[in-house]
Amino acid sequence: MTSLAPSRRRTAPMEPDQRRAMIVAMALPLVIEYGASVSTAKIARAAGIGEGTIFH
Repeated sequence: MTSLAPSRRRTAPMEPDQRRAMIVAMALPLVIEYGASVSTAKIARAAGIGEGTIFH
């Protein structure tokens, strides 16, 4: 039986500095588009990470 739910993708393991840089790179276009109202959930989806990772 196959699942109809979309599969979740995870980013490859990274060093903390690399992950931080990747999150910033994914967040900047969203901040430009949405301004201060961009949500951490949108940033997390764009980066392919869990929302909690942003706060970690």
